[in-house]
Amino acid sequence: MKNSWMIKLKKTLIYYRKKKLGGLPGFFGVKMIRKFKKTDSDEIMQIWLDCNINAHDFVAKEYWQKNYPFVRDAIQYAEVYIYEIDQKIVAFIGLQNDYIAGIFVKKDFQGQGIGQQLLNYAKDRHTELTLSVYEKNKNAVNFYVKHGFSIEKSSVDTDTGEVDYLMKWKRKNADRQIFSQYECWLTKRSTPIN
Repeated sequence: MKNSWMIKLKKTLIYYRKKKLGGLPGFFGVKMIRKFKKTDSDEIMQIWLDCNINAHDFVAKEYWQKNYPFVRDAIQYAEVYIYEIDQKIVAFIGLQNDYIAGIFVKKDFQGQGIGQQLLNYAKDRHTELTLSVYEKNKNAVNFYVKHGFSIEKSSVDTDTGEVDYLMKWKRKNADRQIFSQYECWLTKRSTPIN
């Protein structure tokens, strides 16, 4: 009995290896955030569809399926960052300028801080961000509030009839000053010495 935890761990690892994930989701493996490549389209669109259907049980599944071709085209022109574990895509964030179109994390990898890492990655590159989220998507609303977003206004989405919030995050002055100092330091360091 003293090694029962090892047996459970071994069984769990075998289970995830069979799913070709290489190990426990989020615990083992090489993790990285990288820019979207066109070859990622099929995989991230499946994540987009699955996440939307799972997170929005109050919106008809057909709504997401109907919008799939539009989103697939739009994503080619968006700023998209992929989160990989052992070269397998598990999540992504899509942006259009300062607007977060969405953060999508595969179900098996949710709750491990991946969405937060993607959000922080975007925050590092922007001084303010906005997004829209359905009022009924309490998990998402709470996630964004926890990470410094505030609700600016609410309206009704004419396509779904659901109330959605426009949320906004803005870098605080102190953060901006540090960011500016860092930018200046980079500029000075990259300037050739005469």
